[in-house]
Amino acid sequence: MTSARRVFVLLYTASGAAALLYEVAWTRLLTLQLGHTVAAASTVLAAFMGGLALGAWLAGSFDSLALSSSKGELAQDRRFDRASGLRTYAALEIVVAVAALMLPFALAASVPALAWAYADGTAAARFGVARVVISLALLGIPAAAMGATFPIAANWYARASADAGLLYATNTAGAAIGAIGAGFLLIPALGLRATTWISVSLNVIAGAGAWWLSTKPTPITAEVEERAEKPKGKPKKEFLRTQRAPRLLPSAMPRLALIAVAISGFTALVYEVAWTRLLALVIGPTTYAFATMAAAFISGLAIGSALGTRLARRASQPAVWLALMLVVGAVAAVGAAWFAATRMPLLVAAEVADPAVVFGRVVATQAIAVGLLLLPMTLALGATFPLALAVAAGRTIASRDIGRGAARVYAANTVGAIAGALTAGFVLIPRLGLRTTFDAAAILAASAGAGCLAIALGGPRKAALRPIGLATALAAAAIVAILLMPSWDRELLSSGAYKYAPYLASADLETALRAGRLEYYKEGAASTVSVRQLTGTLSLAIDGKVDASNAGDMLTQRLLGLLPVLLHGRAQDICIIGLGSGVTVDSALAPGGVRHVDVVEISPEVVEASRLFERENGRALSKPGVRLIVGDGRSHLLLTPRRYDVIVSEPSNPWMSGVAALFTREFFQAARSRLNPGGLLCQWAHTYDISAADLQSIVRTFASVFPQGTMWLVGEGDLLLIGTAGESVAPHIERMAREWRAGTASAALTSVGIDEAAALFDLLSLYAGGPRELEQYGNSAVVQSDDQMALEYSAPRGIYGRSMDNASAIRALAVDPPPPVRAALDGATDASWTSRGAMLLKAEAYGLAYDAYRRAVTLNARNADALAGLSEAAAGARKQTEELEWLRSVAARDPANAAVRIELSRVLAAGGDLEGAVAAATEAVRLAPNDPRGAEQLASVLADAGDADRLAPLADSLVARFPDRPDAHYYRASALFIRGKTDDAITEIRRVTDGYPAHARAQNLLGAACGTLGRRDCARAAFEASVRANPRDSSTYVNLGVFYLESGNLQAATESFADALSLDPSSVPARNGLAQARAASPKN
Repeated sequence: MTSARRVFVLLYTASGAAALLYEVAWTRLLTLQLGHTVAAASTVLAAFMGGLALGAWLAGSFDSLALSSSKGELAQDRRFDRASGLRTYAALEIVVAVAALMLPFALAASVPALAWAYADGTAAARFGVARVVISLALLGIPAAAMGATFPIAANWYARASADAGLLYATNTAGAAIGAIGAGFLLIPALGLRATTWISVSLNVIAGAGAWWLSTKPTPITAEVEERAEKPKGKPKKEFLRTQRAPRLLPSAMPRLALIAVAISGFTALVYEVAWTRLLALVIGPTTYAFATMAAAFISGLAIGSALGTRLARRASQPAVWLALMLVVGAVAAVGAAWFAATRMPLLVAAEVADPAVVFGRVVATQAIAVGLLLLPMTLALGATFPLALAVAAGRTIASRDIGRGAARVYAANTVGAIAGALTAGFVLIPRLGLRTTFDAAAILAASAGAGCLAIALGGPRKAALRPIGLATALAAAAIVAILLMPSWDRELLSSGAYKYAPYLASADLETALRAGRLEYYKEGAASTVSVRQLTGTLSLAIDGKVDASNAGDMLTQRLLGLLPVLLHGRAQDICIIGLGSGVTVDSALAPGGVRHVDVVEISPEVVEASRLFERENGRALSKPGVRLIVGDGRSHLLLTPRRYDVIVSEPSNPWMSGVAALFTREFFQAARSRLNPGGLLCQWAHTYDISAADLQSIVRTFASVFPQGTMWLVGEGDLLLIGTAGESVAPHIERMAREWRAGTASAALTSVGIDEAAALFDLLSLYAGGPRELEQYGNSAVVQSDDQMALEYSAPRGIYGRSMDNASAIRALAVDPPPPVRAALDGATDASWTSRGAMLLKAEAYGLAYDAYRRAVTLNARNADALAGLSEAAAGARKQTEELEWLRSVAARDPANAAVRIELSRVLAAGGDLEGAVAAATEAVRLAPNDPRGAEQLASVLADAGDADRLAPLADSLVARFPDRPDAHYYRASALFIRGKTDDAITEIRRVTDGYPAHARAQNLLGAACGTLGRRDCARAAFEASVRANPRDSSTYVNLGVFYLESGNLQAATESFADALSLDPSSVPARNGLAQARAASPKN
């Protein structure tokens, strides 16, 4: 290879890197305006790749005409043509650079047209057409110029078809470098604008270098060069092989090559889209996951292209190798996908669960693992292009036709890729799911490979029978291998192992991750949405990350809708970005003043899944005035002409790819521009799994647009930022203090544990700061912008390891509360703090609930509800030892306090000190003989100890003195059961279950008694009723698991024991039962 050719290879590699940088940067830039929907992203991709195909085809046709007209010309004219080709190439690189610099301005100018086409979300078809037209207009010229460079470069560089394959390989290698640089270095550190300038610089270098090469003297044509390179004298073996090769090769088969390479492009993009979706489930939907996927995929294609080029030079039948590559790639794709879906989640879980986990190491390990996993498939796919060039051209073709042949192959491959990307995103994955998408693409590729093999080996009709039989056998073997691949593990895929493994206190990660029952699972074009039922909690997850539930985060979902509407006081038109479970929509309607709600949800699958939460959301989407827009919330605010009184933005976490765009200054500005005078924006953020710097950046960015804002801490991990477009936020707080009882707001608050009598205190107690505190906490943090969206790259660092306590730093601010908040805090009673404790306990904010209950008990040490809540909160916060010591000190200070001794007995019993528990309960009975709670607590301890001798008379006494209390009869039945009087126990316990069917302990006892007597239907019904009544009691799941195990229902037994372990990972009976169920399973 001459030095000029080496230089050109380097220049073309730089051009490939620039092209990939542009693709990433332009996709991000356009989707900020067009939306982060699949339709928008696919439109941008199709426009970009369509431009590449069109440019390649036009350049190939034009170059072919130019060359054909020069037949018979002198060598000097040929030299001029070659120099002219280089100058054309240089001009195309400059065109790309200039277009790249102009694109942001052209995009900004297109906004009015987009807004007209959007028509407030009512003209989806028109908006889709407008996106296509605008994308083609913006990307058509630069993309076509990029595509045109390949045939022109091939015409100058290539002496054989394999040389064009080498150019493709080096260009793809440059693209791989660009993918790595864009995803891991340039955009995270420099932003979109600087990355674009780097791409422009690479274009300029490539163009200038090509122009310089065109000035170099080239005294001979390509054909003369080939002859000049032949050795004089005694020929070498290599030269002899070259001379003999044309006689051994079949004729060129351009149609076969074009069909094969188009199918290769189609399946490659189907695989790429499907792999992107699959890896989002396995390693998390972060921007690093997508960058890893792109880099691994393109790197594999580059290596495969290089290997394919080498193979094309040596193979006597490249069509056979082309056929084999299609088949090998198909089988490799399906096999790798199966491993990723069934084994890789557990490997990822084990890695991230390591207490010493380091973000950089996790990303590097996952990148290597993904690259190796995809390598067999990408090598085969990459090799198809140079092999297709060889099949289309043959070795005997004149070099002047190589450019035209390369253009056709390139265009066919790109058109196939466009069809594959669109088909995968819009048809295959939404309708068939990921597994079937892989299978369908693989079967198509394998069938095409078999057909290619039959044609390559074919001959006369009779002689063709053997090749056809061989091809049929190959296709059948590949398809059988594809279809017989084991099924995927949906429970594991949807478990969010990459995120939740560190929080699962279980030695058996696999069991913990699979626990629960999938009520909904849908692999959509943009994400996989699932709903899982686990121990009474219904959770909605997107790509494994839980975004809504009917348990701990109900408080946040309620307040996201209620709080800004109550603060506004006169809200009639509101917009909610993100549907989730639908609870926020229902809550916003509760005060009764809202007349119109626009709900903007990007995922159709989330809309479907929200129907499973109709008991919680009150069928909000079907209520009058509610309009659902399936689209991008940011685009809606940018393009709608509508104005709102309240906008609620409840996106997912910013570490998820694309979500950080809802935390930038431009997004907040768009929201403010859509608010009526005095309107409010409520922005959700999280304080867990995020660094202090990132949270401060979110707060400062919000405050830069809404300086009159407030912070509200909900539970232990949610932060609501509420800002006004008016002059001051203070009047809003005063209005809420006066008018918070509007409509059904009280009922909505009661559903999350808030006592109506203390509701105002509970709400105002969440206040964490106003404008001064916003400024103080944000300090000098980075302001997020569309150009430099550092949050998208820094936020993923927070998902590995334990949660970070940013909420404490916010609470530690020197807050100067407004008068209504100050008055509520100063006037709080023990009932107020008890209500706050109940609210936080239901939100599973155990540490904060413990503090609230303790303040309540400090004000009134005989508040039984506060004492009971204190123990429950202490257990959740793992503060039992601290609580025990504090209760003892309270009891010592107040010797006549029976209530504190009852609670002391409960804590001692839970800790295993049964004698101490008996003593404390006995003392409580002595202090308050007419209070049944002391005797019932004593009975509870004796029942747990199995002491029927002391329990029986105590229970009889309770029944005699308090015959209407269900617990009295429950303990009498317990004593009978312990003594073996099972029939009598059943008779007694039915007195409770008949009158109180939700008495969980009574149902559990009834199940155990019925099971002892072999009454299976009775036992199953009772255990299931107990679970419904109290789905958080692990012992009931153990009993149910034992019942299923003895009944031979091993699957149900395994699920019950797994549920028990999810509640109590240390449960020995649950662990032993699970081991027995697995040992008895036929799979073992």
